[in-house]
Amino acid sequence: MTRTANKIIVALDVPSKREALELVRQLGDQISFFKIGLQLYTTEGPEIVRAVIAVGAKVFLDLKLHDIPNTVARAVESAAKLGVQMLTIHLSGGSEMIRAATGEHIDPGCDCFNKRDRTNAARNWNLRQG
Repeated sequence: MTRTANKIIVALDVPSKREALELVRQLGDQISFFKIGLQLYTTEGPEIVRAVIAVGAKVFLDLKLHDIPNTVARAVESAAKLGVQMLTIHLSGGSEMIRAATGEHIDPGCDCFNKRDRTNAARNWNLRQG
């Protein structure tokens, strides 16, 4: 697979697991990242993440998490345990939620984010707020 395959993310904006996996199969030789959004995740649940990863693809989970800090932290941890490579959170959730989502309150055994990611997220939030 080429380096370009890691730079393009294809949105699986389809209503079913069958259609999503067909796209992954068709593009899998050229694309390594696929986005699973709210519609597909709501319809198919965590199983769609497992199915996409099972065929060797990487998953960007685009659920735009926004809730109390502990809930977001646990959701990020669950996504990481599923094998998700990237996910979205709403920055409007505030600095406490962002810190929780980027690992400050996440189980130390979970390899959800590295220190650089946590530092960059916090710094970017502070710059926007300052």
